[in-house]
Amino acid sequence: MLVLTRRFNEQITIGNDIVVTVVAINGDRVRIGIDAPKDVPVFRKELLHRVVTEIPCLHSNGRLLLTCGRAVHQRLSFGGDADGRG
Repeated sequence: MLVLTRRFNEQITIGNDIVVTVVAINGDRVRIGIDAPKDVPVFRKELLHRVVTEIPCLHSNGRLLLTCGRAVHQRLSFGGDADGRG
């Protein structure tokens, strides 16, 4: 695991297409923004863990099949637990 220190408004780039930005720091809470292509599924791990048994296109280890990303996002959105991506 790579561990980095970032300040407000600083960014981390993952590959060529994903940018993670520190958008707010409030006490011990950090708010991040993730800019990724629409075909790259991005979810909070605790939400993905909740639906891993409900969505048949997920591997048993919890890794998404790329074709499954929209199905999981729709499931989370309908449940009111959307991750904020449209």
